Amino acid sequence: MEMGNNDDGGGFGVGVLFDTSGMGIFGTFVLLLLLVGIGLYCSSQKHQEYQRFCTDVCAQYGDSPVIEGSQCYCRDKQGIYDPSTARGRGKE
Repeated sequence: MEMGNNDDGGGFGVGVLFDTSGMGIFGTFVLLLLLVGIGLYCSSQKHQEYQRFCTDVCAQYGDSPVIEGSQCYCRDKQGIYDPSTARGRGKE
C-alpha cells in the first residue's frame, strides 16, 4: 500500500479553493477583488486630486467649486460659470 502525495491540493475539496499552482476558485476571486480594489483606490485618488485642483482654481476668484462629471465650474452670486472662459464680473 502506497501513501498518497498531499501536494496535489486534495482533501475534502478544499484544496481546489486554496490551490496555489493553478490559483483555484478562491485564488482567482481574491486576485479579482485585489485588482478591483486597486482600481477603485486609484480612481478615488484621481478624483480627490481633481477636486483639490478645482477648489484652488475657484478660490482664486473667491468662489466655490462645482464639479459635474469631469468638468470644473465655479459658483458666484451670478450663478455657475466655467473658470476657463472670460467673464466680465468687475472683479479685477
